[in-house]
Amino acid sequence: MRVLGADIATRSGFAVIEDGKLIYRETYSLREEASHRMRFKDFRSKVLRLLREYKPDAVSFETTYVGVNPKGTAYLNMLRGIFIECSSHRMQLISDTVSKIRKETMGAGKKYTKLDVMEHVIRKYGIALDKADKKSEDIADAILLAEWGYNSLTDTVK
Repeated sequence: MRVLGADIATRSGFAVIEDGKLIYRETYSLREEASHRMRFKDFRSKVLRLLREYKPDAVSFETTYVGVNPKGTAYLNMLRGIFIECSSHRMQLISDTVSKIRKETMGAGKKYTKLDVMEHVIRKYGIALDKADKKSEDIADAILLAEWGYNSLTDTVK
């Protein structure tokens, strides 16, 4: 079982977990100087390359983003739409809220922060992440999404 986790934003995190092991992680930033049309085209190309290369059985991502900035909300939801559109009909799409994903993956009992997610990922997968680096946050979120998707599909006990 192979799951691609995607923390979708203007700087996205992507991670792939196969049979419970982390096999890929990366951040991808949209070019700020590019037009919206080019950003969307570039994002679509990146997603298609990842899907072709890793051939995931499923993709997992956060549910529709709702923020205080309507333009920002619309933009991020368009990126999610591109991600969904690129996914093959043979791939399962798994999505839920950040709080539920964190709780189901890391355990009940508290409201987890981005720092908690990073510490979980560092401990579980033995990778180095810079707790002061925003790119590391995106990678940690993507890994957690891939882990949650994998656990959801394989009924892995937390």
